[in-house]
Amino acid sequence: MIKNREEAEELTQDIFVKIYNGLSDFRGESQLKTWIYRITVNTCISKLNSKQFREFRNQSSELNVNTLDSVNHPEKNFILEEDKSTLEIALNELSSEYRQILLLFYIEELSYKEIAVVLDLPIGTICTKLYRARRELKKMLQELKYEM
Repeated sequence: MIKNREEAEELTQDIFVKIYNGLSDFRGESQLKTWIYRITVNTCISKLNSKQFREFRNQSSELNVNTLDSVNHPEKNFILEEDKSTLEIALNELSSEYRQILLLFYIEELSYKEIAVVLDLPIGTICTKLYRARRELKKMLQELKYEM
């Protein structure tokens, strides 16, 4: 969500402190992981909305792409790196709403119900937004493929 490794690491520390301090307030009405995701999402949204962070993002808008081991399979790794880079570019161009729902579903492997609780939205809305996010991502990937 943050798109910057250093900021994400710093924010992760803040999130762990919030979780630790708020653990006594956890009522058990949802799964612990859903409660933790909600804290994480809220913290990230607050950070993204802060003026200081928006200025920081404008100053450093380069992508950080991890390098793969290119010794064993240089051609395969080159293609994987290209695909990863293209996907990262496309994800970063999506609205934060679509990017967030795709990450929660595919990376964090949350169910529709868990995503609904985390984002405080009805399950039907989650299904619709996930469908639209996939469609938008596919469109962006196709456009990027033709540009390259």
